[in-house]
Order: sequence, then structure tokens, then C-alpha cells
Amino acid sequence: MPLVSSLMVSVLVEPLEERGLPRARWVEGLGLDEHALDPNGLIEWDAAMRLVDRAAEHLGGPEGLESLTFSLQAQRFGVGPAVGIVIRPQRLYQMIGRWMTDHASLPLRTRVEVRGERVTVDLSLAEGVRSSQALWYGLRGMFRRIPVELGASEPQVLSTVGDREARFDITVARPGLGTRIRRSFATIGGSRRLIAEFQNQQLELRRRLDELRNQSHALRASEARN
Repeated sequence: MPLVSSLMVSVLVEPLEERGLPRARWVEGLGLDEHALDPNGLIEWDAAMRLVDRAAEHLGGPEGLESLTFSLQAQRFGVGPAVGIVIRPQRLYQMIGRWMTDHASLPLRTRVEVRGERVTVDLSLAEGVRSSQALWYGLRGMFRRIPVELGASEPQVLSTVGDREARFDITVARPGLGTRIRRSFATIGGSRRLIAEFQNQQLELRRRLDELRNQSHALRASEARN
């Protein structure tokens, strides 16, 4: 069973508590404790999907989870309106697509295609891992939120969702004149610095996750020998 970053569920802790689901009750009966919600830890993909399903159930269904993820503030991830001056939302979709597979090691096959103001995100689950309809709705809320956090209008997001795959067709609103002018004065070096900073943060996350995986594998091997 793949181990993934607990960040994918830990970001939901506070908003779920605000909506009446404390962390102790969120993990109750799932064979987990609250350490599974440590943002710097690892969690088995199957357990993460069970948490996602329980969150959606508490919120009245997958659409409730979409509303919750749309409400998340991306400053948690170091993203805000200032970033939108030098990085177009289309570019951020590409960066997040790579983050999900390359750095958070989610068992997803990801393809992001950009054509002008339109972005197509294709996601499919790896063979043999647990699926969750609520997962796709949660991601849809996040995809709707990205341009808003960059100071732009909410995009149009059309989705086609299956059991193990989903396609999101995203149309990003053309930026206003003021944003275009600010971008024109933003230096290429500034853009490169922001992208490099984001990438360095993700590389550090990947390094920590690899260390935790190695420790987990060593512990399991030791337990098997004993």
C-alpha cells in the first residue's frame, strides 16, 4: 500500500473542526489515531481515502467536500495574490500537477495541458489502489480556488468523473488590464525566483517523505524478523 504525504488530509483538519467534525471523531473507528493527521508525516493511501470519504459523509456528500476545498486559503502553501503578478494560474496548475506525482508521491497519473486560457487536467489512479469519488470533488474545489487565490476571477471548471479517473476542463478568466500591466513590469528574474522557491520547498518535502519512508520500511522489516 503506497505511503503518501499526510498533508493531503491535514489541511482539512481545521475547516472540518469548524464544521463540527473534531479530529478525534474523524479518525474514530478507522484504525488510526490523530498522529495520522500530522502534516509532516506519512499516511497509507487507503487510510487517506477513508478519511476523505468520512469527511464527505459529514459534509453531506462529495459536493460538500468540494465547497470545503474551495474555501481553503492557499497561503497555507505559500501561494497568494502577490504570486499572481508574476505567475499565471495556468503555470500554477502545471506546477501543482507535478507536485502531486513527483513530490507528494500520490498514486496518480497526471497530465496537464495548457492552451491559452484553457487548461485540461487528466488524472487517473494507479492500479490496485483505493478509489474515492469524493477525492475528485475535493480536487475540483481546489482547481476552482487556484485563480481566486492569485487575485483573479473564479474559473469555469467542467469535469468528467469516473470511478478511477477524472478530467477537468478549466477556462481561466482573462486577467484585467491592471494585472497585465503589473505582469509586464514584473521581472523575469522575479518569476524565476518564485518558481525556484516553490520547487525548493517541494524538493525538501520530497526529501523528508523519503526519509520517513525509509524509516517505515526499516521498522517493518525489523518487526518481520522478530
